[in-house]
Amino acid sequence: MTEQDKRLKEAQKTGTEKGGRQTVPPPFIREKIVKKPVRFRERILRFLALLILAVVMGAAAAVAFVSVRYRMEQRLYPEETGEAVVIPKDTDPHETQTEPAQTAEETEPQTEETMTEEDLGEMIQSAVDEKKLELSDYKRLSTLATGVWKEASRGFVTITSVRQNEDWFDNVYENEGQTSGIITQVSGRDVLILTRFDKVQDTDELEVTFFNGLKAQAQVRGADSLTGLAVLNVPVSSLKASDLELITPAALGNSYALSPGTPVIAAGDPYGMVGSMAVGAVVYTRTDTGGIDVDLRVIDTDLGLPEQSGGFLLNLDGEVVAVFTAEYGGRDGAMTSAVGISNIKGIIENLCNGKEVAYMGVKGQAVTAEIADTHDLPVGVYVTETLQSGPAYRAGIQNGDVITEVDGTPVTSMRELHETLLMLAPESEVKVTAVRKGIDEARELEFTVQLRSR
Repeated sequence: MTEQDKRLKEAQKTGTEKGGRQTVPPPFIREKIVKKPVRFRERILRFLALLILAVVMGAAAAVAFVSVRYRMEQRLYPEETGEAVVIPKDTDPHETQTEPAQTAEETEPQTEETMTEEDLGEMIQSAVDEKKLELSDYKRLSTLATGVWKEASRGFVTITSVRQNEDWFDNVYENEGQTSGIITQVSGRDVLILTRFDKVQDTDELEVTFFNGLKAQAQVRGADSLTGLAVLNVPVSSLKASDLELITPAALGNSYALSPGTPVIAAGDPYGMVGSMAVGAVVYTRTDTGGIDVDLRVIDTDLGLPEQSGGFLLNLDGEVVAVFTAEYGGRDGAMTSAVGISNIKGIIENLCNGKEVAYMGVKGQAVTAEIADTHDLPVGVYVTETLQSGPAYRAGIQNGDVITEVDGTPVTSMRELHETLLMLAPESEVKVTAVRKGIDEARELEFTVQLRSR
């Protein structure tokens, strides 16, 4: 027995003798517990897990920063976001035209010979003979239209959209589509482009090709689902200064000046192919289109274009006077229709400035002074329909009400109602005054309408 074992045995004996209790701990209690050493592989895995977590958190922070940066810049530093886009509005000559006063000579009875049907027929035939077009006239018209389109094409762009989809086997594939657009503004920050909303909606990538072949990435800045319009923006910082100097906005004309017989040029992608062109004439202009919150003018032409035609209408000065849209354009027999540009310039201006268009949800027609006197109604907007579940419908406005004021601003036509809504912010509450005619009397009512975006 070793010396150490002897001492241990003696200590155990002594401890047992004192009160009969063992005071020296047994050997297993005196064992030291040592932590299991961490392997090198486990350390690497922990480090990689922390690294991945840091990358994910950083990416989330970057996405959040980018998503709110533009809005915060607009609120906190408005001077750095560039000047607001202002598109000059047009005046409808039919609304401002007044009948000239008759002179004394005009009011006096006129004595003239009665024209027979034979004389009238000869006069018409003479006028037709004078205006009869020769082959040379068609050649001159074709040459003129080609020259107008060549000059105006500098303000047109080709928009290529890419949409990603998955097949039955979860394989990702891409669909590409093309449409046309026009440059509406070149500011110190963005190049703004007007196009059809349905062509750029829910896309994963948008690429713009300018007239000289220059390509640039774009994104949707604003859209209006009711008129089917969208505005894209291409950052100026992505373009070279030399290329930027060549980019020219398209000229926006006055569609109120269009009348039956006016020559027009369909440009952009009227036949579904970007760069195609067609020449025709205005057949009719319609104002009773039943637009929601807006008074639209639809231009009917003799262009027999395909159902899904796109692009724009130009006059012979190369100015854009109408837009082919999916909502208000289209083909009816041999006629193809487009929306006049003058009625939607306010909407385009809001979209260019990144502002949403306020939505109230009414269709109506103007109650003129003459109609008001005849039917004992106030001057305003007669509501022909309130869109179900729309803000006006929820507020209690009914068909047959005559809206006289919106947010304290008198309105006498759908055009004035539309212009007032363009100045209001979506999601805001506005007071709408209307007159409701009952069996015995007419009552003036006030509604609180919660607007929303279109």
